Amino acid sequence: MEMECPFRLEPDLASLLHSLQDEDLRDFAGGQEDLANQALIKLCVINFNPSESLQDSPNFQEAPKSDADSELYIYICFLIFIRSDSMGYFNKANQQADMWLSLTPTAHPDRERRARILDRITKHMRERKELFKKLDQHWNRRMLVPFRLQQGIWCVLT
Repeated sequence: MEMECPFRLEPDLASLLHSLQDEDLRDFAGGQEDLANQALIKLCVINFNPSESLQDSPNFQEAPKSDADSELYIYICFLIFIRSDSMGYFNKANQQADMWLSLTPTAHPDRERRARILDRITKHMRERKELFKKLDQHWNRRMLVPFRLQQGIWCVLT
């Protein structure tokens, strides 16, 4: 059963990203990375500045844009991982999503959705590992049968 997509992206943007060639998507991710990292820094400032209230923080008004930058970067990295099995992009998506969630206050209205994004990323990796494990077991069994036959024939001939 497929989970509902927890990402909030405009349909036109998601369509554009899916239509990009892998190299172009990687270039786009590179450009988005700095924005996403700046967004996490803003979240740190918003969350950990006890001298001012959350609403009085100058960065508070920029938080929605920062969230969109983080989410877009996570989505792009996850998409590259799905397309290419690149562990580097899996790690980028996973680390960014984990940091984004850890900086989200407990009472934040999007906290649960962000947790679902991180869960989606890690679940996809677990499913891939399980698939590769099954393929590896299947391949090893197929290779082992001829090897055992050869061993048996060799023993009979000697």
